[in-house]
Amino acid sequence: LDEIAGLDLLITDRLHAMVMAAITDTPCVAFDNSTHKVSGVYQWIDSLDYIQLVQDPMDAMPCIERMISADFLDHYNLNRFKDNRSSLRSILKSMESANND
Repeated sequence: LDEIAGLDLLITDRLHAMVMAAITDTPCVAFDNSTHKVSGVYQWIDSLDYIQLVQDPMDAMPCIERMISADFLDHYNLNRFKDNRSSLRSILKSMESANND
């Protein structure tokens, strides 16, 4: 999560990468894959303006340009994950402990 949170923009066709971008407030352009898992999960997070699903590769560049623009970056507090990282680690560790018991 720290690695993804450190990115300015993530471009992916992997479901888990898109979800991690959503968790870490990392701008993400996601392409659907052959299993359509990305678009299936995207419907649950489509209100997050910093995550965009692109169906047609020709639509990717305008989306990427918008997401790396100063106006876009100024509008969002994309560092919330960094501020709450210790809380998230505690939650994940408690879940891990519960699974090991």
